[in-house]
Amino acid sequence: MEKKLLFDGKTFLSPKPMPEDLYRDAVIKGMTMGNPILPFVIYVPLVAAYSWFALGHFGLGGRAFAGLASAGVLWWTVFEYLMHRYAFHYQPTSAWGKRLLYVMHHGHHQYPNDERLMVSNPWVSLPASLLFLGLGWLLLGEGALAFMAGMLSAYLIYDWLHHAVHVHNFSHPLFQKLKKHHMRHHYRDPATNYGFVTTFWDRVMGTKD
Repeated sequence: MEKKLLFDGKTFLSPKPMPEDLYRDAVIKGMTMGNPILPFVIYVPLVAAYSWFALGHFGLGGRAFAGLASAGVLWWTVFEYLMHRYAFHYQPTSAWGKRLLYVMHHGHHQYPNDERLMVSNPWVSLPASLLFLGLGWLLLGEGALAFMAGMLSAYLIYDWLHHAVHVHNFSHPLFQKLKKHHMRHHYRDPATNYGFVTTFWDRVMGTKD
């Protein structure tokens, strides 16, 4: 089974969902793969709570909140690009590392039409978001709440759009642009087009196909 979990970064694709035996084997100690509804169930209340505490409890002004939230959105686009390029496409050598990366991303490349693999796993994304909140609090104090409200909002848009470009084909020009950009990453060259919510960082970093 270990050989089945190997992903060498090349474009190896199956139009079918991941086989059930491999799906079960790819789970790490009960870690289920992503559900497209679950991020909204978890993060919409968090965004609302962070916003309420920032504006109501801590009395952050509207302009300050908007500025910090916008900074959070911008940071998400940077973080998304860096994580996708340098972490999700990393080729680990240990068996545990291969299994972890397979659950997080490599399996999605081998089975891009499997809806269970299209959104981030809360067991990974939630601890990461709490880590960012802690680091943000050290740097920004209560302003970290506004920053995280923006960052998590951008993350939700990313997760929904990523699922949508794989299962839908909306006619809006922006959606078509993102879909074309991302499909080239999957079906043409996985070493390009790492950004998703924006193509800006791929153009800056020279990875735009």
